[in-house]
Amino acid sequence: MKNHFFVNVLINLPLDKYYTYKVNNKHKRKIQIGSIVSIPFGNNNEIIKGVVISIIKDFKSNYIIKKILDNQNKNVIFTKKQIKFFKWAEEYYLLNLSKIFHTIIPNNILEIINNSNIKNQKDNKEINNNLKELNKFDTYLIKDLSINYTDIIHRYIKNNKDSKNQFLILTPNIYYSFEVYKKLKLIYENQCCVYNSKISLKEKQKNWINIINNKIRIIIGVKSAIFLPFNNLKLSIVLNEHENLYKENEKKLRYNARDCSVMLTKIYNSKTILVSETPSIESYYNVQKRKYGYINNTKNINKINLKKVLTINTIEKKIKNKIYGLISDDLIKKIKKNINKKSKCIIYTPSSKNINLINNQLIKYNKNYKILLFNKNNLKSKKSIFNIINNINKYDIIIGNQTVLSSLNIKNCKLIALIDTDKISNKPNYKANEKYFQILSSIVQRINNNSQKLIIQTNNSTNQIFKQSLSLNNKTFYNNEIKERKIYKYSPYYRIIRIEITTNKNANKINNVDEFYKKFKLKFKLFDISNIGNINVNNKYKYIIELKLPQNKLLKSNKNKVQKFIEIIKKEKLFKEMNFIIDIDP
Repeated sequence: MKNHFFVNVLINLPLDKYYTYKVNNKHKRKIQIGSIVSIPFGNNNEIIKGVVISIIKDFKSNYIIKKILDNQNKNVIFTKKQIKFFKWAEEYYLLNLSKIFHTIIPNNILEIINNSNIKNQKDNKEINNNLKELNKFDTYLIKDLSINYTDIIHRYIKNNKDSKNQFLILTPNIYYSFEVYKKLKLIYENQCCVYNSKISLKEKQKNWINIINNKIRIIIGVKSAIFLPFNNLKLSIVLNEHENLYKENEKKLRYNARDCSVMLTKIYNSKTILVSETPSIESYYNVQKRKYGYINNTKNINKINLKKVLTINTIEKKIKNKIYGLISDDLIKKIKKNINKKSKCIIYTPSSKNINLINNQLIKYNKNYKILLFNKNNLKSKKSIFNIINNINKYDIIIGNQTVLSSLNIKNCKLIALIDTDKISNKPNYKANEKYFQILSSIVQRINNNSQKLIIQTNNSTNQIFKQSLSLNNKTFYNNEIKERKIYKYSPYYRIIRIEITTNKNANKINNVDEFYKKFKLKFKLFDISNIGNINVNNKYKYIIELKLPQNKLLKSNKNKVQKFIEIIKKEKLFKEMNFIIDIDP
């Protein structure tokens, strides 16, 4: 009988693989999947820490297999299901597990000492039986005004008496996560925590341990919270599921937290609730195909009171010299009248650059206005965000882009103004129309449900999508959009794989990469491949090609073929110094 076994260990470095180590049988009780182990690494046998992702009885190799150190303890800070979720992400997003691990795991998390003994988890089938309302589907789409999120959350948590069950609440932005956290903490006190980039490393470590040890029931966070070490996840609630902020666009792992939530709850044999007043095309499609359940809490909102909406034609105002910078004379008058009545105003613009321009213009008009800007400077820390949450009702005017929309429920806000929303629909992106419709129709639904009024500055009030938004003609918009996506081969009918090539050199353009496109065209003649070419993003160039793969039985196989072909190309001399990023459904 052998006196040893083997473990595969992930190291928190940007490597291309995991490593196999030998373990003496005397450590068998201490080593399990998710264990943190001390290992010799590299030619100098530097002692570092890694996490065990799998255990194997036998392993054959042409080189000497190193042993883990003898001074191991029962330190487990990752769960089996969490690692299973990582492996799913590896397969779905075509990025190796080591790089996923390095991308999503915070610095020094491996230094945590967890004294609790995490037992092997079994599927908890009771999870599905406890939610009597949600017994047919794994995922439900709830059409609801997001201002009611506390009611939705409380509704599905309050009757659950099992202190071991955990609930994940995802929000599209950091401000929103703190806002939700503050309100739920009043109800659930020390049972909830918040997880985002604004909390300290020490707080992240504390939350990590409390979550894996079931000392925290409710976790509120942004997209990165999807990778936390849940022990008994019962329910995941994704607020404003349509938001594009759930899609990671900068890191190596280009994941979508909404889609990840659906898979995460499948792994935990639990449920996902997607909440939105204007559902994404993908979620709407999945409801139509009976993949998702559907609950509509906005049935009474079916016709807009047009007296509540004023449309201002910006082209006409410019001709008459009655628009100053970005704000028309009519809007300035409405803002003044609103503030004189001791009411508040929210101004939305899709461009963060416009926030300061609008602010400067209003200050010139009246320097006594109390104006709050939703920008990076005012949202840079946990303290500054809580300061805004606690004092938001002291301001006359609030100006911002997407984040400001989560504040439409502040007290005594009687006026909402939309500026430059046309720029959304003009973007060269297949989701531009969807985004434009969602912004307009979500606000229309909200003002229709209370005493607020809406002013829209636009240069294209004859636009069909604009009209559909104001008339709340959701069905027509969704059906037309789905038909177009089928014709032009976009989601939900096709899986888009974007390949981005960058270089560390400060070149104006990435040269010779057309050769990369030619190789792909030659290899995959049946694929729909577009050569986007060199794109300048913040003075850095990316070379981009896009593939459209049909959503059929061959999708998984075709994705793997693409990934393997890229790995082969990367070894060629021409591409060795270049960085490749695969983005699934950009």
